[in-house]
Amino acid sequence: MLTVLLWITLTASAILLIAIASPIRLSCKAVYREDGHNTIFNASAHYPHPLILRAEYSSTDNRVKFFILGFEKKQGDDQDDNDGMNTEDVDMEDINTNGIDTEDINAEEVNADNINTNGINNEDVNTDDTDKKGTNTENINTDDISKKTINTEDGNARNSADAKKNYDIKEKISSGISKINSYINAIKRNRVYKIISNKPLREKLSRWLKRSSVRAMRIVSFEKLKLHARFGIHDPATLGKIYGYFSATKSALTLRDYHIDLNMEPVFMEKCLDIDAELKIKTTLSTILWHLTIIAVTFPYLRLRKVIKKGKNSEAM
Repeated sequence: MLTVLLWITLTASAILLIAIASPIRLSCKAVYREDGHNTIFNASAHYPHPLILRAEYSSTDNRVKFFILGFEKKQGDDQDDNDGMNTEDVDMEDINTNGIDTEDINAEEVNADNINTNGINNEDVNTDDTDKKGTNTENINTDDISKKTINTEDGNARNSADAKKNYDIKEKISSGISKINSYINAIKRNRVYKIISNKPLREKLSRWLKRSSVRAMRIVSFEKLKLHARFGIHDPATLGKIYGYFSATKSALTLRDYHIDLNMEPVFMEKCLDIDAELKIKTTLSTILWHLTIIAVTFPYLRLRKVIKKGKNSEAM
């Protein structure tokens, strides 16, 4: 019994070791041609071997394919296929256009004689009711319209209204500023702000973020980087600058021993863009777990704990 348990433990350990040490590979290929506005993109990923588990995507059919143990797992197997719809079950004879009988619609029932225009009596509309003489100009006395009615008090009232309006605007602005200040003071009193505003902690967090960014980049390793471009614009000076930047980037990546293949063909006095790119990267579960563990362990927990404890003591006092 002990021997069986030992063999089971060894087998499980071997499987776990293979699982965390096996590479996860990802490859992408892209081709773009400006003359036909045509883009072809292909991507694939497999783990731990292409014959065991593989996923592929192609822009030509625009779908993802999964392969398990070399067999394709089709998506939507439980759903009805469009090919399963049999058009023979739909009998065109069942749809009888003769069922729509146009004889039921009798044009004689729509009788124009039923619309009686005699109900509208022209005599009821009496134009005599609109009498121009009803407007008596004698009731309008020009003496009532006097220049004396224009009083300077109206101007004073208008000035006071403008002054009140300006006062209301100033009050609104001052109340808005006071609300903003109250919000700022509330944020400053918050515990999170006090923790972040601590300078030693902020410096430690900054260094931790830099180290974590470097480790996150080391999770994946480049196996191949290919970029062939044919680029041209009408401005030769701008094209020369772009080609210089491209050459500098190529030199910098070559010094780091990356497996790269960069090439650019400048085309002067012509606008064109053709790209042929390929990228292959790999990683492992052990690499991912290792770097994530280092990132989690190196976090400044002690400094953060001291700042939180100090903030609680200050609040208690």
